[in-house]
Amino acid sequence: MPAERCSSRPSLDGTPAAERLIVALDFDSERQALGLVDALGDTVRFYKIGYQLFLGAGMEFVRRLSAAGKRVFLDLKINDISATVESALAVLPADVDFVTVNGAAPVVRAARSGRRGAKPLLLAVPWLSSQDRGDLRDALMWAELDEEGYVQYVSRLAGQALAAGSDGLIASGDFVGRLRREHGDGFPIVAPGIRPEGTEAAEHKNVLTPLQAIEQGADYLVIGRPIRKAPDAAAAARAVIAEIEQGLERTGRNTG
Repeated sequence: MPAERCSSRPSLDGTPAAERLIVALDFDSERQALGLVDALGDTVRFYKIGYQLFLGAGMEFVRRLSAAGKRVFLDLKINDISATVESALAVLPADVDFVTVNGAAPVVRAARSGRRGAKPLLLAVPWLSSQDRGDLRDALMWAELDEEGYVQYVSRLAGQALAAGSDGLIASGDFVGRLRREHGDGFPIVAPGIRPEGTEAAEHKNVLTPLQAIEQGADYLVIGRPIRKAPDAAAAARAVIAEIEQGLERTGRNTG
């Protein structure tokens, strides 16, 4: 059964393929990040800022990127006691489009309570793309955990987050299709760990190509190294956008 969904969750109808690519600015400094933003130019409009860059450049960089007409996904996976989470969301500016929070229901509820307005959209993280069944088995200190038990556990966490008011989910690999089937279409799925054909998975244990991710139900794709390290970053981004467009056409989704 799909989780009960909040009526304020946004529709994705009309979102063009180019705005569904989120490039990860995994750099130490503002200077390095702006170098990639400049190289990508008008090809990319959406960027992810994680701990690495946020601790190096701070909220001023977020505002600078937004002022330049770019959209911002702040990937901080916020997780603390409810009062702290609520206070953190209360001071987060509307310049931020997406923010990640821990997938536990109390954290999601606190974040939604603290948010002032419709933005940023809250994306719950039920499970990291760098973790697999063995990691969950070890965390739970279970001797055995079969694949079906693993995916049911993660899907249940995702459903609880949605029921608590999360606007969307972070999902990678096989979980994209599973969560879309089990929880319906009324929320965005953002998929990290996306790797175009022929690129290395690195630390990600659950990877999909851009086309696979869109076909399985993802709405936004987060890509870092395959674009950052490409000889021509803009060309690499355009190739990903073309795959997104192909996936949207195959699944019959409206791109405006």
